[in-house]
Amino acid sequence: MFTYIDPSVRTRLLAQGKLTRINAAGVVIDATSADVPAEPALEILGPIPMPVALSEEPLTVQWYAFVRRTELARVDELAAELREQGGQHLFASLTSSMAVNSLLVIGDPDPSREPLVRVHSNCLTGDVFGSKRCDCGPQLAAAVRQIQSDPAGGYLVYMAGHEGRGIGLWAKAATYLLQDADGQILEGHSISAGLDYPGIGPEHAWLKDMGRVEYVSITDDEALSAFQTCCALEGIIPALEPSHALAHVLKIAPDLPADHLLIMNMCGRGDKDIFTVAQHLGVEIGS
Repeated sequence: MFTYIDPSVRTRLLAQGKLTRINAAGVVIDATSADVPAEPALEILGPIPMPVALSEEPLTVQWYAFVRRTELARVDELAAELREQGGQHLFASLTSSMAVNSLLVIGDPDPSREPLVRVHSNCLTGDVFGSKRCDCGPQLAAAVRQIQSDPAGGYLVYMAGHEGRGIGLWAKAATYLLQDADGQILEGHSISAGLDYPGIGPEHAWLKDMGRVEYVSITDDEALSAFQTCCALEGIIPALEPSHALAHVLKIAPDLPADHLLIMNMCGRGDKDIFTVAQHLGVEIGS
């Protein structure tokens, strides 16, 4: 952030070998120009020795800071305008929306020895102020102590911009969300309480991007129909969550060979959903 106040800081960091730029493949690319590169890139500042007071033994780590170069384009423009207008007291506001993630190298880790790695979402209230409403601070301290005591050393990845457990885990991970054209999160809806959510787990997002899994959608009516089919043919009252999967199985099975093996994950906990199903089917049952 200091390079916005004094651009010569960038020149000194480059001369000291403490400012590097890498592309999406992890290959070091030219960092001498402050212009935004044509390809996605990360700016890496470090290593910088930094004392850390998270264990009983004195500890100095090597700190690296990461920020997406493309994320800084508009910040660079604003900084230039503020320099011209003499508004340096406003520079702090420029970095308020930037996610500067950190890597703390503890000891002298050798990748061939499989060093320990802790990925930690930053939590100002827990890590710094010792809030009793979460266990972030104790988790962080315990991870640092364990890495420090391991002969192989290790790494602490400190993720920024994820403060706030109360807004849900999706805010702590990059994943797919229901959203409008402006990027605002939409309300989710499903007859199944377990699926009534505007996002998916980051593991599912990763598997989709890898092309390992194909995801499909099922309507409430299709899930209800599959629920009734399972009850009638198998004598199993399925939960509404796997009823969605069964609905898709019933769609694709007729076109598969007779000897085709198909596995579907099923749970018979439909008792929790029986009142919901009855209400949607217009059936009255006693409580």
